[in-house]
Amino acid sequence: MPYIPPNSDVVLCRGVPIESDYKYTLYFDSIAAQNNYFFSKAFKQFHNVSYQRERRNYITLEIPATQVYACNYLLFKNTSYGEKWFFAFVDSVEYVNDNVTDIHYELDMMQTWMFEYTLMQCLVEREHSVTDKIFENTRPENIGYGELMCGVSQNLLSSRGLLGEYACVITSKPYSTGGDAPIKLYSQFCPVYGYIGRAEDMNVVVQDFVRSGQQDAVLSVTVANALMAQGADETHFDMPKIVPKEDFKFVCFGVTSGIYEGEEQFKDRLPNGYKPRNKKLFGYPYNQLWISNNQGTVNEYRYEDFKIDKDGFFHMEVAASGISSPECVLYPLDYRGVAKYYDHALVLTGYPTIPWIGDTYKAYMAMNRNQIENALYTQAFNGVINTVSAFLGGAMTVNNAADMLQSAKYDAANRGLYPKEVSQVTKTGLRQQAMGGIFSAIGTAGTSAVDFMTSAWQVEAKLKDVSNIPPNVGGLSGAGSVTNALARFDYSTYYMCVKPEYAEIVDKFFDMFGYNTCTVKVPNTHSRPHWNYVKTIGCEIQGFLPQEAANVIKAVYDKGVTFWKNGDEVGNYTLDNSPT
Repeated sequence: MPYIPPNSDVVLCRGVPIESDYKYTLYFDSIAAQNNYFFSKAFKQFHNVSYQRERRNYITLEIPATQVYACNYLLFKNTSYGEKWFFAFVDSVEYVNDNVTDIHYELDMMQTWMFEYTLMQCLVEREHSVTDKIFENTRPENIGYGELMCGVSQNLLSSRGLLGEYACVITSKPYSTGGDAPIKLYSQFCPVYGYIGRAEDMNVVVQDFVRSGQQDAVLSVTVANALMAQGADETHFDMPKIVPKEDFKFVCFGVTSGIYEGEEQFKDRLPNGYKPRNKKLFGYPYNQLWISNNQGTVNEYRYEDFKIDKDGFFHMEVAASGISSPECVLYPLDYRGVAKYYDHALVLTGYPTIPWIGDTYKAYMAMNRNQIENALYTQAFNGVINTVSAFLGGAMTVNNAADMLQSAKYDAANRGLYPKEVSQVTKTGLRQQAMGGIFSAIGTAGTSAVDFMTSAWQVEAKLKDVSNIPPNVGGLSGAGSVTNALARFDYSTYYMCVKPEYAEIVDKFFDMFGYNTCTVKVPNTHSRPHWNYVKTIGCEIQGFLPQEAANVIKAVYDKGVTFWKNGDEVGNYTLDNSPT
């Protein structure tokens, strides 16, 4: 065997920021960049050293041990056998004599074989994503985030001018009051009448029904928001009313082009003001939209499940109906792939029913007017005929009897037996024209007059009894609404997010370990400006390297490792590592 002169090169290094546990390693895009960095950390270089066996795990150098204690890394190459440098961690230093030291080392497989292998596809458990757009990374994370808090809240409809003042809605059966016809409303199955107006005008409409004898036709008197009366005119009421979506926009927090209600301080921030470095914090579960109907139901919405428009907004619609039982329905648009997601709607109902007072006497008079008039007319007619026959012996004609009958009718009206509107007579009536002559007659004439007056007095007594009945009250059900008293007939929106201290904890975790990936792909080792973390399951590599080295490298990836692009920045997680 020919003699090979000792010509190996060894470089002792200080301050190399990586260790044999492979928690951190360094990334280089070329061999030249790799060599330049480690030579920049050189403490002392040795030439013409005896051949160094990489598996021997120690090297003997002419240097006092005291000078080697501060060295934590070394490089060597056997020049006679090639130009490849081997990189190693210094494990221990052993004194041989005052001028000779044994240095024990362990090969750094990641640096030694960095350019000798290629990563293949495998299951990547965690890594720093190549891009970090909002709602791009939504896989769940196994890290606590505490309780959510409300960063911003508002009344949804009123804040957008969609409620206006409260209005009264009266619905009735399809009857006419004889006056101005109410608005004709169309329910799903049949038409009803309705009146939409101010609360102070409500009783006027109710009393029109009472005076017309149709108070039983009133179905309900309810309070509704002006939203439910949008589109009403003199003849038609559009229902349900759909609020145009351009008037009903939400702002998605964190979208560069979208800010909350025009407030600049919420741009690219959580509702509580915290500005995340990792955009995953803008999504579920760290940032959510809660909407309440103020009636015990709260729906939770995920921003990432909406289709966000180019301006950073997502959209919802509200449908409203004011007929009989006013109701609003709020539902998301383009949510979870559904154009109008009615099954994730929120109903606003329970608007109060307003009590109204009817007049029993007026209603009885209106409803029984014809019967009363007919009874008195009949009695008067018979009495007049009998009186005439007895007193004049039949000489009076039927026309004369009719004149006396009209006078009797007017007299009865003056005594309050008829509605006031028909009492247009003087006190000269049957009492003057007939009573004197009638009561002076004898036989059947006197008897007939007494019978007539007795019947009239009986009708009058019955009407007096009716007038003593207290007024009836309708619509009491639901009149005492607490929601109404609190003025909470609106949707309340709560922009919920993690507390700032938890947001910072989660943010730092993402800084160090990236996102849950769980995807079969080629691991990403160098996409970020400063560092990349990657953890695999069943890592696979191909290349020209010893199997022992390949096994160590694959185990490093499966355990999880952080690649740093600048050795002087290792462990500095305060840097902005956002994708560039």
